[in-house]
Amino acid sequence: MRIVLFGLVVLMSCSREPSARRLIHTASLSGEVEALSEVEPKVRAVAEALGGFVSDSTSTDDELAVTVRVPDAKLAEAMERLSALSTQVTARRVSAEDVTTEFVDLESQQKNLTAARERLVELLGRAANATEALEVNRALTEVQGQLEQVQGRLTAMDSKLKLATVAVSFTSVGAWRPLEVAHNSVAALALLLRGIANIAIVVLVFAPLWAPVLFLIRRRARAA
Repeated sequence: MRIVLFGLVVLMSCSREPSARRLIHTASLSGEVEALSEVEPKVRAVAEALGGFVSDSTSTDDELAVTVRVPDAKLAEAMERLSALSTQVTARRVSAEDVTTEFVDLESQQKNLTAARERLVELLGRAANATEALEVNRALTEVQGQLEQVQGRLTAMDSKLKLATVAVSFTSVGAWRPLEVAHNSVAALALLLRGIANIAIVVLVFAPLWAPVLFLIRRRARAA
């Protein structure tokens, strides 16, 4: 019986099968709008028109953040339609994560674990005594747990592969943006410090030439 169970472990570690390349696409879009209160229904309408939906929405007085899920094949169209809702697009990004290897591994594990479960069910029916039945049942429970975990991960990944995620953020035209102000302030301070450093370098480089002149000026001032 233990030899058979060992054979099942070997079966679950068989080689991978080739598969098509699989990519999970995510995108983000930021822009400005005239009437913030009117944008969320329009975003929802765009998502539903493309066969998707809004999975999350958060709004404040001057900002709206919406997470949209759309069919992967319609991501480009979704980005164009969502961009058209704003008076000015301030940021736009699309990225892809290659999960081919992980997906193939999970499919292989699912196939092997399913085969192992079926084999264990057969062995359980042919168990010679209670001890063997208990041993097989313990292995069957473990394999079933592993199979459910793999199936859950496959389901979640398959959803991400089929539906791209777009994080949309809109702000009111002229709205106060503390992060942007802070970023610009830091940049301005950096330029100021760089200018001061350049002046200091110039003073140090030409100090040997200026020192005698300053000495003569001070000496004449004292003599007068």
